[in-house]
Amino acid sequence: MAKENWCTVTPGSGKGGGVLTVSAPGYNGRMERMTTVTVTAVNGTRPSKSFTVTQAGAGVVLTLDESKPELPKTGGKVIINGTSNSDKLHFLCLQSGFGLVAVLKIAGTPDQTVINNIPIRKTVTIPGDSGASGIYKFTLELQVAPNKMATSQTFNILVESSDESLKKQCTFTLAPGESSLSINCSEVRLNKEGGAATSNNNIVKVTSNAYWMVS
Repeated sequence: MAKENWCTVTPGSGKGGGVLTVSAPGYNGRMERMTTVTVTAVNGTRPSKSFTVTQAGAGVVLTLDESKPELPKTGGKVIINGTSNSDKLHFLCLQSGFGLVAVLKIAGTPDQTVINNIPIRKTVTIPGDSGASGIYKFTLELQVAPNKMATSQTFNILVESSDESLKKQCTFTLAPGESSLSINCSEVRLNKEGGAATSNNNIVKVTSNAYWMVS
């Protein structure tokens, strides 16, 4: 069996004695790789001898965009880019209530994983475990609903490798939405003895999506 192309042996031929130099380019696969090199005499009975070449794996690798530009109050799409060689990725959004829908895309595969209403912790197995032999790219496309709050909202998207020891986080904000405030009445009548209003008609209820104050 011929050696694999990633392994280079020089010189490729010779006569009599000689020294072989074995080399390989940098490798970022998670698992080690191995090939067999065979040296065969060209003449006569053509004896041969073989040896194995093993290149160490890079271990688990994970990169992720650290931040994204602020989204307008109307929400929209955020695309988070990353790379890894992990056989699984764990996704977690630390906020809820904004109708987050995420679509995970792995480069080189038609598979897409839809992650609805995170903050549930979602584990995705990488098709074919392409990370065993190299780095793959992935994107996480987040669709964020409009901001119904009058304050900005911060989102933290956490991605973990398969062993959970390696994790990265991306942060972005959603601009403040429109302020709203209403009260249920226009007049409160108090009796002559004083004290607090007690009847339903005299209790003022405030409805708002923001902090408010009385003056």
